[in-house]
Amino acid sequence: MLQTQCQASLNGAAIDRRKRRNTASERAAKKLAEEHRLEQLAEEERVKRQKRSLGGDMSSPPKTLAQQRVLQKLRAARASTAEQSLGARKPVAVATAEEYAEWRVMALEFMRNKKEQERMKGDRDTAHLEVLTSSS
Repeated sequence: MLQTQCQASLNGAAIDRRKRRNTASERAAKKLAEEHRLEQLAEEERVKRQKRSLGGDMSSPPKTLAQQRVLQKLRAARASTAEQSLGARKPVAVATAEEYAEWRVMALEFMRNKKEQERMKGDRDTAHLEVLTSSS
């Protein structure tokens, strides 16, 4: 009887170990799959950034003649597309550098004033709360 109980206990322990091993391997497999998925996403993002950088805003000029030709064709295609779409629309006014600088100064001043007003309003609200709490 005792021997049967011991054998059953050992069998149960062996089954528990197998289950733990299986769950550990499942977790490891899930972790690997997740890492692989993240690597794929990172690679896709890198490819997207690389494609976007072909738009002419590359930090370094193309090294090979083939790259230069591809960029020239791409720029020409984009320029003709832009001209076609602009032809359908009304002409767009473009600001000069001076106008843009002036506009930027006004925008920064507006934001500074807005922050100052918010800060002063916050100070007033705090003072009002202090009056209310002290009078209670």
